[in-house]
Amino acid sequence: MNKSGKLKNRIYFLLLGILMTMLLSGCARGESDMQQTISTAKEKEVVLREFSFLDTATGAWKDNSLDAYSAKFQCSLAFPVPEGYVKMTSGVLHAETRAYASLHYWEQTSKMGKSEYGIIEDDGVYRESDLSLRGNVNNVLGTDHVTFSFTEEQSDGRYAYHFWETDENGTVFWEFYADFLDHARKMNADAPFTDKDGNLHFLASYYTERKYTYYVVNTKGEVLACFPLEDKVDRKEAVYSLIMGADGNVYVKRHVYGGKELDDEDLYRIDLETGKEEMITSRRKFMPDSKNYFPLDDKKLLYVSPAGVFRCNYDWTDSEPLYLWSNHGISADYGYAYVRRNGEIAVSYHDGTATNYMVLAPTTEQVEIHEVILAVSPYRRQYYERAAALFNRKYPAYHVEIKSDYDQTRLLAELTTGNGPVLVDASATGFRAQEKLWEPLDGLLESAGMREALLDKPLEFGKIDGVTYGFVSDFSKKTLWF
Repeated sequence: MNKSGKLKNRIYFLLLGILMTMLLSGCARGESDMQQTISTAKEKEVVLREFSFLDTATGAWKDNSLDAYSAKFQCSLAFPVPEGYVKMTSGVLHAETRAYASLHYWEQTSKMGKSEYGIIEDDGVYRESDLSLRGNVNNVLGTDHVTFSFTEEQSDGRYAYHFWETDENGTVFWEFYADFLDHARKMNADAPFTDKDGNLHFLASYYTERKYTYYVVNTKGEVLACFPLEDKVDRKEAVYSLIMGADGNVYVKRHVYGGKELDDEDLYRIDLETGKEEMITSRRKFMPDSKNYFPLDDKKLLYVSPAGVFRCNYDWTDSEPLYLWSNHGISADYGYAYVRRNGEIAVSYHDGTATNYMVLAPTTEQVEIHEVILAVSPYRRQYYERAAALFNRKYPAYHVEIKSDYDQTRLLAELTTGNGPVLVDASATGFRAQEKLWEPLDGLLESAGMREALLDKPLEFGKIDGVTYGFVSDFSKKTLWF
Protein backbone atom coordinates (compact mmCIF):
# COMPACT_ATOMS: atom_id res chain seq x y z
CA MET A 1 0.00 0.00 0.00
CA ASN A 2 1.34 3.41 -0.99
CA LYS A 3 1.96 5.71 1.98
CA SER A 4 1.35 8.99 0.14
CA GLY A 5 -1.00 11.34 2.02
CA LYS A 6 -2.35 11.31 5.59
CA LEU A 7 -5.08 8.71 5.60
CA LYS A 8 -7.46 8.67 8.52
CA ASN A 9 -8.15 5.54 10.51
CA ARG A 10 -11.42 4.79 8.71
CA ILE A 11 -9.64 4.87 5.36
CA TYR A 12 -7.03 2.44 6.69
CA PHE A 13 -9.84 0.07 7.55
CA LEU A 14 -11.35 0.60 4.13
CA LEU A 15 -8.10 -0.23 2.36
CA LEU A 16 -7.62 -3.32 4.48
CA GLY A 17 -11.08 -4.45 3.43
CA ILE A 18 -10.13 -4.00 -0.22
CA LEU A 19 -6.89 -5.92 0.28
CA MET A 20 -8.70 -8.74 2.05
CA THR A 21 -11.28 -8.89 -0.72
CA MET A 22 -8.46 -9.27 -3.22
CA LEU A 23 -6.95 -11.98 -1.02
CA LEU A 24 -10.15 -13.99 -0.58
CA SER A 25 -11.10 -13.62 -4.23
CA GLY A 26 -7.79 -15.04 -5.39
CA CYS A 27 -6.90 -12.06 -7.55
CA ALA A 28 -3.31 -11.19 -6.66
CA ARG A 29 0.01 -12.72 -7.60
CA GLY A 30 3.20 -11.70 -5.90
CA GLU A 31 6.80 -11.88 -7.02
CA SER A 32 7.07 -15.31 -5.46
CA ASP A 33 4.66 -16.86 -8.00
CA MET A 34 1.74 -16.69 -5.60
CA GLN A 35 -1.71 -17.46 -6.97
CA GLN A 36 -5.12 -18.64 -5.87
CA THR A 37 -8.59 -18.92 -7.35
CA ILE A 38 -11.63 -19.05 -5.04
CA SER A 39 -15.05 -19.04 -6.69
CA THR A 40 -17.40 -21.26 -4.69
CA ALA A 41 -20.52 -20.01 -2.96
CA LYS A 42 -18.98 -20.57 0.46
CA GLU A 43 -15.99 -18.35 -0.12
CA LYS A 44 -18.13 -15.71 -1.76
CA GLU A 45 -20.26 -15.60 1.35
CA VAL A 46 -17.11 -15.01 3.39
CA VAL A 47 -16.10 -12.11 1.15
CA LEU A 48 -19.51 -10.47 1.42
CA ARG A 49 -20.13 -10.96 5.13
CA GLU A 50 -16.92 -11.00 7.12
CA PHE A 51 -15.87 -7.34 7.08
CA SER A 52 -17.89 -6.27 10.12
CA PHE A 53 -14.97 -4.11 11.26
CA LEU A 54 -15.48 -2.01 8.13
CA ASP A 55 -19.08 -1.31 9.15
CA THR A 56 -17.78 -0.12 12.51
CA ALA A 57 -15.15 2.07 10.93
CA THR A 58 -17.22 3.61 8.14
CA GLY A 59 -20.69 3.62 9.68
CA ALA A 60 -23.82 1.63 8.77
CA TRP A 61 -24.09 0.20 5.26
CA LYS A 62 -25.31 2.78 2.81
CA ASP A 63 -25.85 2.57 -0.92
CA ASN A 64 -24.50 5.31 -3.17
CA SER A 65 -26.75 7.91 -4.80
CA LEU A 66 -25.73 7.49 -8.43
CA ASP A 67 -29.23 6.46 -9.55
CA ALA A 68 -32.83 7.59 -9.15
CA TYR A 69 -33.33 4.73 -6.66
CA SER A 70 -31.00 3.44 -3.92
CA ALA A 71 -30.96 0.14 -2.07
CA LYS A 72 -32.12 0.15 1.55
CA PHE A 73 -30.20 -3.10 2.14
CA GLN A 74 -28.77 -6.14 0.37
CA CYS A 75 -29.19 -9.80 1.31
CA SER A 76 -27.28 -12.60 -0.42
CA LEU A 77 -28.45 -16.21 -0.27
CA ALA A 78 -24.94 -17.47 -1.09
CA PHE A 79 -24.77 -19.73 1.95
CA PRO A 80 -22.19 -22.51 2.45
CA VAL A 81 -23.21 -25.91 1.06
CA PRO A 82 -23.39 -28.48 3.91
CA GLU A 83 -21.19 -31.55 3.83
CA GLY A 84 -22.76 -34.33 1.79
CA TYR A 85 -24.41 -31.97 -0.69
CA VAL A 86 -22.97 -30.78 -4.00
CA LYS A 87 -24.80 -27.52 -4.64
CA MET A 88 -27.54 -25.18 -3.50
CA THR A 89 -30.30 -23.52 -5.50
CA SER A 90 -32.32 -20.65 -4.12
CA GLY A 91 -35.33 -18.51 -4.94
CA VAL A 92 -37.30 -15.56 -3.60
CA LEU A 93 -41.02 -14.79 -3.57
CA HIS A 94 -41.72 -11.07 -3.14
CA ALA A 95 -44.38 -9.79 -0.76
CA GLU A 96 -45.44 -6.39 0.52
CA THR A 97 -43.20 -6.04 3.59
CA ARG A 98 -40.90 -9.06 3.25
CA ALA A 99 -39.63 -11.76 0.93
CA TYR A 100 -40.09 -15.51 1.32
CA ALA A 101 -36.90 -17.40 0.49
CA SER A 102 -36.44 -21.06 -0.40
CA LEU A 103 -33.15 -22.95 -0.38
CA HIS A 104 -32.65 -26.45 -1.76
CA TYR A 105 -29.50 -28.49 -1.11
CA TRP A 106 -28.79 -31.26 -3.63
CA GLU A 107 -27.22 -34.56 -2.57
CA GLN A 108 -24.10 -35.99 -4.18
CA THR A 109 -25.44 -39.47 -4.90
CA SER A 110 -29.01 -38.74 -6.04
CA LYS A 111 -31.37 -36.11 -7.36
CA MET A 112 -32.88 -35.75 -3.91
CA GLY A 113 -31.97 -33.24 -1.24
CA LYS A 114 -33.42 -31.10 1.49
CA SER A 115 -35.26 -27.80 1.45
CA GLU A 116 -35.15 -24.89 3.86
CA TYR A 117 -37.39 -21.83 3.97
CA GLY A 118 -36.87 -18.39 5.41
CA ILE A 119 -38.07 -14.80 5.58
CA ILE A 120 -36.15 -11.63 4.70
CA GLU A 121 -37.59 -8.50 6.25
CA ASP A 122 -36.42 -4.92 5.71
CA ASP A 123 -33.48 -5.26 8.09
CA GLY A 124 -31.90 -7.35 5.31
CA VAL A 125 -31.43 -10.44 7.50
CA TYR A 126 -32.40 -13.96 6.41
CA ARG A 127 -34.22 -15.93 9.13
CA GLU A 128 -35.36 -19.52 8.93
CA SER A 129 -39.12 -20.02 8.96
CA ASP A 130 -41.56 -22.89 9.49
CA LEU A 131 -43.63 -21.66 6.55
CA SER A 132 -43.30 -24.23 3.74
CA LEU A 133 -43.39 -23.12 0.11
CA ARG A 134 -44.26 -26.53 -1.34
CA GLY A 135 -45.92 -26.72 -4.72
CA ASN A 136 -46.43 -23.67 -6.93
CA VAL A 137 -46.57 -20.32 -5.13
CA ASN A 138 -47.47 -16.70 -5.90
CA ASN A 139 -47.82 -13.51 -3.90
CA VAL A 140 -51.01 -11.54 -3.30
CA LEU A 141 -50.54 -7.92 -4.36
CA GLY A 142 -50.40 -5.44 -1.49
CA THR A 143 -50.17 -8.11 1.24
CA ASP A 144 -47.79 -10.67 2.73
CA HIS A 145 -50.19 -13.48 1.77
CA VAL A 146 -49.16 -16.40 -0.44
CA THR A 147 -51.29 -18.50 -2.81
CA PHE A 148 -50.47 -22.16 -3.47
CA SER A 149 -51.39 -24.91 -5.89
CA PHE A 150 -50.39 -28.53 -5.41
CA THR A 151 -51.12 -31.63 -7.49
CA GLU A 152 -51.79 -34.69 -5.32
CA GLU A 153 -51.76 -38.23 -6.68
CA GLN A 154 -54.50 -40.33 -5.09
CA SER A 155 -54.34 -44.02 -4.15
CA ASP A 156 -56.49 -44.92 -7.17
CA GLY A 157 -54.03 -43.24 -9.57
CA ARG A 158 -56.20 -40.20 -10.14
CA TYR A 159 -55.14 -36.61 -9.41
CA ALA A 160 -56.52 -33.92 -7.13
CA TYR A 161 -55.69 -30.22 -7.44
CA HIS A 162 -55.44 -28.33 -4.18
CA PHE A 163 -55.51 -24.52 -4.03
CA TRP A 164 -55.18 -22.36 -0.92
CA GLU A 165 -53.97 -19.04 0.48
CA THR A 166 -52.15 -18.34 3.74
CA ASP A 167 -51.41 -15.15 5.60
CA GLU A 168 -47.98 -14.12 6.87
CA ASN A 169 -48.37 -16.45 9.86
CA GLY A 170 -49.21 -19.50 7.77
CA THR A 171 -52.90 -19.42 8.68
CA VAL A 172 -55.11 -20.69 5.84
CA PHE A 173 -57.22 -17.86 4.45
CA TRP A 174 -59.26 -19.97 1.98
CA GLU A 175 -58.85 -23.32 0.21
CA PHE A 176 -60.59 -25.59 -2.30
CA TYR A 177 -60.03 -28.57 -4.60
CA ALA A 178 -60.50 -27.84 -8.31
CA ASP A 179 -63.08 -30.44 -9.36
CA PHE A 180 -63.23 -28.92 -12.86
CA LEU A 181 -59.67 -30.03 -13.79
CA ASP A 182 -58.82 -33.40 -15.37
CA HIS A 183 -58.47 -36.03 -12.64
CA ALA A 184 -57.45 -38.84 -15.00
CA ARG A 185 -54.38 -37.15 -16.55
CA LYS A 186 -51.85 -35.19 -14.56
CA MET A 187 -51.98 -31.44 -15.15
CA ASN A 188 -49.77 -28.58 -14.08
CA ALA A 189 -51.91 -25.93 -12.40
CA ASP A 190 -50.11 -22.69 -11.57
CA ALA A 191 -50.58 -20.93 -8.26
CA PRO A 192 -53.28 -18.28 -8.80
CA PHE A 193 -52.87 -14.53 -8.98
CA THR A 194 -55.49 -12.53 -7.11
CA ASP A 195 -56.83 -9.54 -9.05
CA LYS A 196 -58.09 -6.27 -7.56
CA ASP A 197 -61.62 -7.73 -7.39
CA GLY A 198 -60.50 -10.76 -5.39
CA ASN A 199 -60.87 -13.27 -8.24
CA LEU A 200 -58.21 -15.91 -8.90
CA HIS A 201 -56.41 -16.30 -12.25
CA PHE A 202 -54.27 -19.28 -13.20
CA LEU A 203 -53.13 -21.40 -16.14
CA ALA A 204 -53.51 -25.18 -16.37
CA SER A 205 -51.75 -27.41 -18.89
CA TYR A 206 -50.87 -31.06 -19.40
CA TYR A 207 -47.30 -32.14 -18.77
CA THR A 208 -47.21 -34.09 -22.04
CA GLU A 209 -48.47 -31.33 -24.36
CA ARG A 210 -48.23 -27.55 -24.49
CA LYS A 211 -51.94 -26.70 -24.45
CA TYR A 212 -52.93 -24.02 -21.96
CA THR A 213 -56.27 -23.07 -20.48
CA TYR A 214 -56.78 -19.77 -18.68
CA TYR A 215 -59.14 -20.04 -15.69
CA VAL A 216 -60.73 -17.34 -13.56
CA VAL A 217 -62.40 -18.66 -10.39
CA ASN A 218 -63.58 -17.35 -7.04
CA THR A 219 -62.22 -18.45 -3.67
CA LYS A 220 -64.89 -21.17 -3.49
CA GLY A 221 -63.52 -22.83 -6.60
CA GLU A 222 -66.39 -21.78 -8.86
CA VAL A 223 -65.36 -21.11 -12.46
CA LEU A 224 -66.14 -17.55 -13.60
CA ALA A 225 -64.40 -17.71 -16.99
CA CYS A 226 -62.40 -20.22 -19.02
CA PHE A 227 -60.36 -19.54 -22.19
CA PRO A 228 -58.31 -22.09 -24.19
CA LEU A 229 -55.11 -20.44 -25.46
CA GLU A 230 -53.71 -21.02 -28.94
CA ASP A 231 -50.77 -23.44 -28.94
CA LYS A 232 -49.48 -22.12 -32.30
CA VAL A 233 -48.98 -18.56 -33.55
CA ASP A 234 -48.04 -18.27 -37.23
CA ARG A 235 -47.15 -21.99 -37.03
CA LYS A 236 -44.66 -21.27 -34.24
CA GLU A 237 -44.87 -22.77 -30.76
CA ALA A 238 -46.48 -20.55 -28.12
CA VAL A 239 -45.78 -20.81 -24.39
CA TYR A 240 -47.82 -18.84 -21.86
CA SER A 241 -47.48 -17.40 -18.38
CA LEU A 242 -49.45 -14.94 -16.27
CA ILE A 243 -48.04 -11.87 -14.59
CA MET A 244 -49.48 -9.48 -12.05
CA GLY A 245 -49.38 -5.78 -12.82
CA ALA A 246 -48.77 -3.17 -10.18
CA ASP A 247 -52.21 -1.82 -11.16
CA GLY A 248 -53.97 -4.90 -9.77
CA ASN A 249 -54.76 -6.45 -13.16
CA VAL A 250 -53.62 -9.87 -14.37
CA TYR A 251 -51.94 -10.09 -17.79
CA VAL A 252 -51.09 -12.91 -20.19
CA LYS A 253 -47.54 -13.15 -21.52
CA ARG A 254 -47.24 -15.14 -24.74
CA HIS A 255 -43.77 -16.39 -25.69
CA VAL A 256 -43.49 -17.36 -29.38
CA TYR A 257 -40.57 -19.60 -30.34
CA GLY A 258 -39.04 -20.20 -33.76
CA GLY A 259 -37.20 -23.46 -33.10
CA LYS A 260 -35.30 -23.07 -29.83
CA GLU A 261 -34.97 -19.30 -30.17
CA LEU A 262 -37.46 -16.88 -28.64
CA ASP A 263 -38.81 -14.75 -31.49
CA ASP A 264 -41.46 -12.55 -29.94
CA GLU A 265 -43.35 -11.88 -26.72
CA ASP A 266 -46.81 -10.38 -26.46
CA LEU A 267 -48.38 -8.96 -23.33
CA TYR A 268 -52.15 -8.66 -23.31
CA ARG A 269 -55.29 -8.79 -21.19
CA ILE A 270 -58.35 -10.92 -21.87
CA ASP A 271 -61.78 -9.34 -21.61
CA LEU A 272 -63.50 -11.74 -19.23
CA GLU A 273 -66.91 -11.14 -20.82
CA THR A 274 -66.02 -11.38 -24.50
CA GLY A 275 -62.77 -13.37 -24.43
CA LYS A 276 -61.10 -10.86 -26.74
CA GLU A 277 -57.44 -9.97 -26.40
CA GLU A 278 -56.50 -6.40 -25.45
CA MET A 279 -52.88 -6.04 -26.61
CA ILE A 280 -50.64 -4.07 -24.22
CA THR A 281 -47.20 -4.39 -25.77
CA SER A 282 -44.93 -6.67 -27.79
CA ARG A 283 -41.23 -7.30 -27.35
CA ARG A 284 -39.11 -8.37 -30.31
CA LYS A 285 -35.67 -9.94 -30.39
CA PHE A 286 -33.92 -6.61 -30.90
CA MET A 287 -35.56 -4.98 -27.87
CA PRO A 288 -34.12 -4.85 -24.30
CA ASP A 289 -33.14 -8.19 -22.80
CA SER A 290 -35.75 -8.24 -20.04
CA LYS A 291 -37.08 -11.56 -18.79
CA ASN A 292 -39.25 -9.78 -16.25
CA TYR A 293 -41.48 -6.86 -17.16
CA PHE A 294 -44.97 -5.82 -16.15
CA PRO A 295 -47.31 -2.80 -16.29
CA LEU A 296 -46.98 -0.11 -13.66
CA ASP A 297 -50.10 1.73 -14.83
CA ASP A 298 -51.94 2.37 -18.10
CA LYS A 299 -48.85 3.92 -19.74
CA LYS A 300 -45.63 2.61 -18.20
CA LEU A 301 -43.78 -0.70 -17.86
CA LEU A 302 -41.17 -1.69 -15.30
CA TYR A 303 -38.52 -4.14 -16.46
CA VAL A 304 -35.38 -5.80 -15.09
CA SER A 305 -32.50 -6.62 -17.43
CA PRO A 306 -28.82 -7.62 -17.11
CA ALA A 307 -28.12 -3.86 -17.07
CA GLY A 308 -30.44 -2.90 -14.21
CA VAL A 309 -33.99 -1.80 -13.37
CA PHE A 310 -35.77 0.44 -15.88
CA ARG A 311 -39.07 2.20 -16.53
CA CYS A 312 -40.35 2.81 -20.07
CA ASN A 313 -43.45 3.39 -22.19
CA TYR A 314 -45.60 0.52 -23.42
CA ASP A 315 -43.87 0.74 -26.81
CA TRP A 316 -40.44 0.41 -25.09
CA THR A 317 -39.49 4.03 -25.82
CA ASP A 318 -38.15 6.59 -23.34
CA SER A 319 -36.40 3.94 -21.26
CA GLU A 320 -35.45 5.49 -17.92
CA PRO A 321 -32.79 3.79 -15.76
CA LEU A 322 -33.87 3.58 -12.13
CA TYR A 323 -30.98 1.46 -10.84
CA LEU A 324 -27.95 0.41 -12.88
CA TRP A 325 -26.14 -2.69 -11.61
CA SER A 326 -22.74 -1.37 -12.74
CA ASN A 327 -23.05 1.65 -10.44
CA HIS A 328 -23.25 -0.65 -7.41
CA GLY A 329 -20.74 -3.42 -8.11
CA ILE A 330 -23.48 -5.88 -9.16
CA SER A 331 -23.37 -8.38 -12.00
CA ALA A 332 -26.83 -9.85 -12.66
CA ASP A 333 -27.80 -12.66 -15.04
CA TYR A 334 -31.50 -11.93 -14.61
CA GLY A 335 -33.86 -10.43 -12.06
CA TYR A 336 -37.45 -9.94 -10.93
CA ALA A 337 -39.23 -7.02 -9.30
CA TYR A 338 -42.30 -6.22 -7.24
CA VAL A 339 -43.67 -2.72 -6.68
CA ARG A 340 -44.90 -2.05 -3.17
CA ARG A 341 -47.85 0.21 -2.47
CA ASN A 342 -45.51 2.85 -0.98
CA GLY A 343 -43.56 3.04 -4.27
CA GLU A 344 -40.56 0.99 -3.15
CA ILE A 345 -39.33 -1.71 -5.53
CA ALA A 346 -38.38 -5.14 -4.19
CA VAL A 347 -35.82 -6.77 -6.49
CA SER A 348 -34.33 -10.24 -6.60
CA TYR A 349 -31.52 -11.09 -9.00
CA HIS A 350 -29.13 -13.92 -9.72
CA ASP A 351 -25.44 -13.08 -9.96
CA GLY A 352 -24.22 -16.38 -11.42
CA THR A 353 -23.82 -18.00 -8.02
CA ALA A 354 -26.92 -17.38 -5.92
CA THR A 355 -30.07 -15.33 -5.54
CA ASN A 356 -29.82 -11.88 -3.95
CA TYR A 357 -32.59 -9.66 -2.59
CA MET A 358 -32.84 -5.90 -2.06
CA VAL A 359 -35.44 -3.17 -1.68
CA LEU A 360 -35.04 0.05 -3.68
CA ALA A 361 -36.43 3.40 -2.56
CA PRO A 362 -36.30 6.78 -4.33
CA THR A 363 -32.94 8.46 -3.73
CA THR A 364 -33.41 11.38 -1.35
CA GLU A 365 -29.91 11.79 0.12
CA GLN A 366 -26.75 12.49 -1.81
CA VAL A 367 -23.96 10.16 -0.67
CA GLU A 368 -20.37 11.16 -1.27
CA ILE A 369 -18.50 8.60 -3.36
CA HIS A 370 -14.92 7.94 -2.19
CA GLU A 371 -12.72 6.88 -5.10
CA VAL A 372 -9.86 4.44 -4.45
CA ILE A 373 -7.41 3.88 -7.31
CA LEU A 374 -5.80 0.46 -7.74
CA ALA A 375 -2.89 0.42 -10.22
CA VAL A 376 -2.23 -2.90 -11.96
CA SER A 377 -0.38 -4.19 -14.98
CA PRO A 378 -2.63 -4.56 -18.06
CA TYR A 379 -2.21 -8.33 -18.22
CA ARG A 380 -3.26 -8.67 -14.56
CA ARG A 381 -6.38 -6.53 -14.80
CA GLN A 382 -8.77 -9.47 -15.19
CA TYR A 383 -7.58 -10.97 -11.88
CA TYR A 384 -8.72 -7.89 -9.97
CA GLU A 385 -11.99 -7.02 -11.67
CA ARG A 386 -14.09 -9.60 -9.82
CA ALA A 387 -12.66 -8.61 -6.42
CA ALA A 388 -13.24 -4.92 -7.12
CA ALA A 389 -16.84 -5.66 -8.10
CA LEU A 390 -17.37 -7.63 -4.88
CA PHE A 391 -16.01 -4.81 -2.77
CA ASN A 392 -18.00 -2.12 -4.61
CA ARG A 393 -21.12 -4.19 -4.04
CA LYS A 394 -20.46 -4.55 -0.32
CA TYR A 395 -19.48 -0.89 0.12
CA PRO A 396 -21.07 1.09 -2.77
CA ALA A 397 -20.17 4.45 -1.17
CA TYR A 398 -16.50 3.55 -1.80
CA HIS A 399 -15.60 2.87 -5.40
CA VAL A 400 -12.48 0.93 -6.38
CA GLU A 401 -11.32 1.99 -9.82
CA ILE A 402 -8.79 -0.28 -11.55
CA LYS A 403 -6.28 1.55 -13.73
CA SER A 404 -3.95 -0.38 -16.02
CA ASP A 405 -2.73 2.37 -18.34
CA TYR A 406 0.35 3.36 -16.33
CA ASP A 407 3.86 2.90 -17.60
CA GLN A 408 6.36 2.16 -14.84
CA THR A 409 8.22 5.47 -15.09
CA ARG A 410 5.07 7.55 -14.77
CA LEU A 411 3.66 5.41 -11.98
CA LEU A 412 6.85 5.59 -9.91
CA ALA A 413 7.01 9.34 -10.44
CA GLU A 414 3.46 9.81 -9.16
CA LEU A 415 4.05 7.57 -6.17
CA THR A 416 7.25 9.42 -5.28
CA THR A 417 5.54 12.82 -5.34
CA GLY A 418 2.58 11.56 -3.29
CA ASN A 419 0.03 11.84 -6.12
CA GLY A 420 -0.19 8.20 -7.10
CA PRO A 421 -2.76 5.48 -6.38
CA VAL A 422 -3.10 4.17 -2.82
CA LEU A 423 -3.13 0.52 -3.89
CA VAL A 424 -0.59 -0.95 -6.28
CA ASP A 425 0.02 -4.40 -7.77
CA ALA A 426 3.76 -4.62 -7.21
CA SER A 427 4.25 -6.33 -10.55
CA ALA A 428 3.79 -2.88 -12.08
CA THR A 429 6.58 -1.31 -10.00
CA GLY A 430 8.67 -3.94 -8.30
CA PHE A 431 8.32 -4.65 -4.59
CA ARG A 432 11.50 -4.78 -2.53
CA ALA A 433 13.35 -2.13 -4.53
CA GLN A 434 10.55 0.37 -3.84
CA GLU A 435 10.26 -0.15 -0.07
CA LYS A 436 10.29 3.60 0.62
CA LEU A 437 6.94 3.95 -1.22
CA TRP A 438 4.95 1.44 0.85
CA GLU A 439 2.94 1.88 4.04
CA PRO A 440 3.47 -0.69 6.86
CA LEU A 441 0.34 -2.74 7.59
CA ASP A 442 1.24 -4.58 10.81
CA GLY A 443 -0.45 -2.11 13.15
CA LEU A 444 -3.54 -2.05 10.98
CA LEU A 445 -3.78 -5.85 10.97
CA GLU A 446 -3.55 -5.97 14.75
CA SER A 447 -6.09 -3.20 15.40
CA ALA A 448 -8.54 -4.79 12.94
CA GLY A 449 -8.17 -8.18 14.64
CA MET A 450 -7.21 -9.81 11.34
CA ARG A 451 -3.66 -10.92 12.10
CA GLU A 452 -4.65 -14.26 13.62
CA ALA A 453 -6.75 -15.13 10.54
CA LEU A 454 -3.72 -15.04 8.23
CA LEU A 455 -1.20 -17.86 7.81
CA ASP A 456 2.38 -16.95 8.74
CA LYS A 457 4.22 -18.48 5.79
CA PRO A 458 2.22 -16.83 2.96
CA LEU A 459 2.29 -13.55 4.86
CA GLU A 460 6.10 -13.61 4.77
CA PHE A 461 6.04 -12.97 1.01
CA GLY A 462 4.47 -9.55 1.64
CA LYS A 463 7.19 -8.50 4.10
CA ILE A 464 10.46 -6.64 3.75
CA ASP A 465 12.88 -7.01 6.68
CA GLY A 466 10.04 -8.31 8.87
CA VAL A 467 7.59 -5.48 8.07
CA THR A 468 4.30 -6.26 6.28
CA TYR A 469 3.64 -4.02 3.28
CA GLY A 470 1.26 -6.14 1.20
CA PHE A 471 -0.48 -9.44 0.63
CA VAL A 472 -0.12 -12.35 -1.72
CA SER A 473 -2.95 -14.84 -1.91
CA ASP A 474 -1.31 -18.26 -2.28
CA PHE A 475 1.67 -20.01 -3.81
CA SER A 476 2.14 -22.85 -6.27
CA LYS A 477 5.04 -25.27 -6.48
CA LYS A 478 6.75 -25.84 -9.81
CA THR A 479 7.10 -29.60 -10.14
CA LEU A 480 9.23 -31.56 -12.62
CA TRP A 481 7.54 -34.81 -13.59
CA PHE A 482 9.52 -37.85 -14.79
